[in-house]
Amino acid sequence: MKSSEDKIITHLEKTYDEKFEVEIFKEGSTFFKNMYGADKMIVHPKDKPEYVFLAGEDRDHAGEYYDTYVLSKWAVELTKKFETDISTIMPEEFEYRVLLYVEDGKYDSTMKEMSVFDYFSNKNNEANVVIKMAVKK
Repeated sequence: MKSSEDKIITHLEKTYDEKFEVEIFKEGSTFFKNMYGADKMIVHPKDKPEYVFLAGEDRDHAGEYYDTYVLSKWAVELTKKFETDISTIMPEEFEYRVLLYVEDGKYDSTMKEMSVFDYFSNKNNEANVVIKMAVKK
């Protein structure tokens, strides 16, 4: 019998036709998935460690899975887009990353190759874009 981790990875590989590497696996609640969540992991595509995302078993539907791979790709695209602008306003050495939050059901795996800007223009312009910065001293 396959482990939950294997099932999530199999789901990702079938959905995106890529290989993935697990960074962290967290076992969810066996009996109270609806309250405490099901199994989940932080993962990235093999050879693309910049696309770190969350994937796991749906807490409300056994045998169904979710992931934020598309959001991760779009966040990296936004991070690169704003790199020059942000570097001009930050006086010291810093690291930053753009995080993108989109309501469930308003994006899916078929949008993997779509640009985030095409998504905003043609599909949905209701998203939260957050820039997280860390200044090094």
